[in-house]
Amino acid sequence: MGAIKVLPQIQELLQRYNLEVSVELKGTFCLGPCADGIIMKYGETLFKHIRPHNVEEKFQQEILPLYLYFLKGGCLMDNQSQSQTL
Repeated sequence: MGAIKVLPQIQELLQRYNLEVSVELKGTFCLGPCADGIIMKYGETLFKHIRPHNVEEKFQQEILPLYLYFLKGGCLMDNQSQSQTL
């Protein structure tokens, strides 16, 4: 169960980037492509192939840039509030 190892890493990254107040983590069952490993969803974007050994790289290169894009005025398809779910 890689998610058990990934969750604390994500929580630490959110704290490091001062996002723990504006980003809410929610657990879910399969988001569809379960064969692709741990999946994270932000807005309508799925982040696939997340593993304990690459979670920081995925966060910095894929998740954080998308979050910052929306924060700077990009719009989500479902017009969510300022507190975004990851």
